[in-house]
Amino acid sequence: SRRQLYERMVEFWADHFNIPAGDLSHDVLIMHREGLRRHALGNFRDLVSGTAQSPAMLYYLDQAYSTQEHPNENYARELLELHTLGVDGGYSETDVLEAARALTGWTVHDGTETGFYFDAEAHDSQPKTILGHSMPGGRGIEDGLHLLSIIVNHPATARFVCRKLCLRFVSDAPSDALIESAAQVWQANHGEIVPVLRQILTSDEFLQSAGQKLRRPLDFFIGALRATQTRPSDEWQFYVMMEDLGQLPYGWNPPDGYPDTASAWISSAGLLARWNSAMALTH
Repeated sequence: SRRQLYERMVEFWADHFNIPAGDLSHDVLIMHREGLRRHALGNFRDLVSGTAQSPAMLYYLDQAYSTQEHPNENYARELLELHTLGVDGGYSETDVLEAARALTGWTVHDGTETGFYFDAEAHDSQPKTILGHSMPGGRGIEDGLHLLSIIVNHPATARFVCRKLCLRFVSDAPSDALIESAAQVWQANHGEIVPVLRQILTSDEFLQSAGQKLRRPLDFFIGALRATQTRPSDEWQFYVMMEDLGQLPYGWNPPDGYPDTASAWISSAGLLARWNSAMALTH
């Protein structure tokens, strides 16, 4: 790409809002991917809102089947733990349950333009309290929208996502000072991503970070393609190599996305796969 940073951020958000291909249709996967691409350098609120209404996400974490009689906590839990506040973000099990209630009725319908549909009859319209914020009874989709507003503006969200950005771009152990400075810029700019990236990428810690990050398999593979100028005779060869390397796009089943630290990738099997892939590309 001629827009390297943009594509790196698309990859970052694809991990942050991870969706495994599994049994999902190509259509919903493409919709999810295009939503991430649209806001990759935009505002975090749009990313959270878009993925909360993504049919792929709603199916993957069972939110499409969450009703007032049987609220499903899967998506609500990952929304708080992985997408916004972080596991140490100060929420409780009660907050998870209340968030699940706020999101009842958020489902999928083939007849809408985006695939998202709010089913008012399936929504729990009773009063709720989430992270100390009260939600009055008698509301519909406003409960879920209110929830998203609370969590995207929470200071814990700024720190959690900024730490992940520093982890991706600087080192496996970024300093608290760098994380905090990025979080302050995040809050001052209401979740705008570009100012936060500028803060990180112009820091002394970033400028001194050469050699601090192990290339993940996808980065290694792209670098090997560039170095060898390989052109495959069949695209399935790329698929097989990425599968052997262990980072096939949309191939990570847990909701946390492919890991971002060297300890997750350094192994004799992983090194052998890299050697074999490099050898194959020269042939």
